[in-house]
Amino acid sequence: MEKGRATVVLFAVLLTVSAFAFGGSVNAAESEIAIRFNGSAVGDCFVGYGGPGPGYPSPYEWYGLGRGAAGISGVAKAVPFPGTYLDVLGDVYLADSVKARGFVSVRWAEEDGSKHSLRVVMYSEPSTGLGLFIPKADVFSVPIGGHPDSVNKALAFSGVHISGSIVQEISGIALFMAFPAGFSPVQPPTSVIAVNVYLVDIASERLYLIGWLNEQVNVPIAGPGSPTILVPEAIVFHRNAEIM
Repeated sequence: MEKGRATVVLFAVLLTVSAFAFGGSVNAAESEIAIRFNGSAVGDCFVGYGGPGPGYPSPYEWYGLGRGAAGISGVAKAVPFPGTYLDVLGDVYLADSVKARGFVSVRWAEEDGSKHSLRVVMYSEPSTGLGLFIPKADVFSVPIGGHPDSVNKALAFSGVHISGSIVQEISGIALFMAFPAGFSPVQPPTSVIAVNVYLVDIASERLYLIGWLNEQVNVPIAGPGSPTILVPEAIVFHRNAEIM
């Protein structure tokens, strides 16, 4: 896969993954603050993978329920970012410098009887940034889907996708978010919070989407109007964002 094409494909994925609206403004005179954040989820989860989107795996190679865990922990330097629809959740902060480490470990069985597992580590690089944090609501996204520089500022990941006896090494860019499910400029927030991990394997052009919920909900597999799947409540569900 040519690098130029990869950039276009990955940009399209991250551009629509969270549908954030950027009508706010950063005041350069504002002093940076330090934010500590972490999130984790354990239990049944949505797993889907396929083409690179945009937004969701498209076309899906497979989707269904899996079981496993994910987590992230990090710190960021951020400034206030007022003036967006996100303000309803509390004061919004935008970070251009993020340091974090995380992981995903999930397993699932497909209809053909094949058993799969995905094990990856996520980590920040010197270029990683564009984190969005709302400490009052304990929600965050690293990086921000919808920002034109998301690809260049994304987390990196490496790991394996195991299918039976076949071990495929994967690596690329990642997004980790703990955010109200379905929240958008036209959809107010609800009590449903999602921990979602998006992984784009550069070599195969495959997008993985793994998600946990804080309560049992029927969720659309590719946005409003698409088929739904009942995702159980996670056994463990935690997220935190706080000013240090």
